[in-house]
Amino acid sequence: MNENILNICVNFNVWETEKNFDDWQNMLPKILDETVKTMNLKNCEVNLLLTNNDEIHQLNYDFRNVDAPTNVLSFPQYETFEELIPDPNNICIGDIAIAYETVKLEAKTFNKPFFDRCTHLFVHGLLHLLGLNHVETDERAEMERLETNILAQFDIEDPYIRG
Repeated sequence: MNENILNICVNFNVWETEKNFDDWQNMLPKILDETVKTMNLKNCEVNLLLTNNDEIHQLNYDFRNVDAPTNVLSFPQYETFEELIPDPNNICIGDIAIAYETVKLEAKTFNKPFFDRCTHLFVHGLLHLLGLNHVETDERAEMERLETNILAQFDIEDPYIRG
């Protein structure tokens, strides 16, 4: 049985005031399951921090030496996908942080529903935890293809087509 675990920490309460927050939060474990299944894995644990620009700015500076907020950060526990495969037990594959204000602005700029944008960034972060990257053109194309396919399973439009 596929037993993935998602731990969600909300340290910026504005998240909880968004319409449909509870529905979105309840959907996230299914998103995790689908993403992990897509990569032919199971029994993965992920920690998700729903935070603000100030917190993500500090994390971005502390861990990437980038002095600016960003939309999502991923902190993988393993450097490559191959390192994940040998461990059949529940393993924590890493942490994801998403910044409310940045995502809110991006959703408006891209003309996307707020939680569709959040879900896209969650999937994006999960794929990073699973060893994918988007530095090279072919890597970026594969990552975008996977994101689009996973999101389509939840009736979320292609995030790379501006609304």
